[in-house]
Amino acid sequence: MEEKKVLSIDTMICDLRTVSEETLQSYEKINISAMTVFVTERTQELFHRYPVNLDAMAVEKLDENVRLVEQNGVYKITDQVQAGEPTYLTISGQLQIAKGAEKVLESYVKIVVNGKAVYPKSIEKALVGKLTCNGAMTVYPDDAIFVEKELTADKVFAARAQENTAYYTDRKAYLLDADAVEKLAEKHVRILTGKAIAAESLLDTAALLLDEEAEIILVPEGCSCVKGDVCLDQKLVRRYGKKLLIAGNVTDAQPGVAATLEYLQVTGRTMIPESEMEAFDAVCESSGEVTTYKGKLLRDIGEFAVDQKLLEAAKELTVADCGCVKVVEDVTAEQIKDRLFLKDCGAVECAEELQGILRLQSDGVGAFSGKEAIQGVENSTGEADGKVTKISAMKYVM
Repeated sequence: MEEKKVLSIDTMICDLRTVSEETLQSYEKINISAMTVFVTERTQELFHRYPVNLDAMAVEKLDENVRLVEQNGVYKITDQVQAGEPTYLTISGQLQIAKGAEKVLESYVKIVVNGKAVYPKSIEKALVGKLTCNGAMTVYPDDAIFVEKELTADKVFAARAQENTAYYTDRKAYLLDADAVEKLAEKHVRILTGKAIAAESLLDTAALLLDEEAEIILVPEGCSCVKGDVCLDQKLVRRYGKKLLIAGNVTDAQPGVAATLEYLQVTGRTMIPESEMEAFDAVCESSGEVTTYKGKLLRDIGEFAVDQKLLEAAKELTVADCGCVKVVEDVTAEQIKDRLFLKDCGAVECAEELQGILRLQSDGVGAFSGKEAIQGVENSTGEADGKVTKISAMKYVM
């Protein structure tokens, strides 16, 4: 008789609603690790009779006829979409629901948003018991027109804007054009936003357009407003001048540039070399969180390996915003000390003897792991690799 195997499933979404008893009988043991598992009354009862180990953040009981849909990015539900079959919707990104979509929402059994949900006030009742949002929920007035992107009150927007109408954005609004701002005020337009960037000379008129609770950041006379994330370098100064308001984040700074500026304000976060901190403090009127780094900066890399040659070449190295940093076996604690610095990285894989020094030189690291830790997890099951059938996928239907 053929020896039964162990089935090991590692997945984000595991659909167990149609699994048969014959499938469960064919394995010695079934180990399932998932974010969300879908079951029915029938399959849930079967699992109590067979060796099924379930490790899940959420277990949802769902009829077999319900369709599972996963979407990334921006997903829109409008009254123009026909109501379809019963659906369980999972969104990683942003959900936008339009006014009048109540009938369409009836076809959704549940909506899970990992990110942000934006919808008008009138939709709230239709979402009770249906929407789960792991993030931010933004509700705007029914009489407002939703603007997806940042709202720039320029001549084109002013010409198209409808009289006595409110415009809502969950991002920034820019009121820097004098003629446009004046025309919008004449049309009795309202701009609903949490944060507005306005020219200081236009404050009185701009305030008439904005909600009383809106934060207003003023751009001084002669100062350039730079939208988005930037690096403080000579190219930026040549293009915009020495008086800057950065409506975004400063991701890095070229040595010596901060000392040449006459005015600086940053609405977002700032990350600069440690050597530039004194000059930055002297010129910066205000900023969000300020972080410094040492040596060379490497950032926004999914998986990054650190070896001896890299440390020798960089002398001092800061690795930031990386998914996983792997320190290879030939790197020693002496080479790491005061040379390798980690900021806001998801995970670090290294030898156990290096973890102590790396923890001291790290900030915002999700988890540390080494060979010993990984082996301990594998050995704890007592199962040989040849006996285990492993399945790894984003979504798995059993």
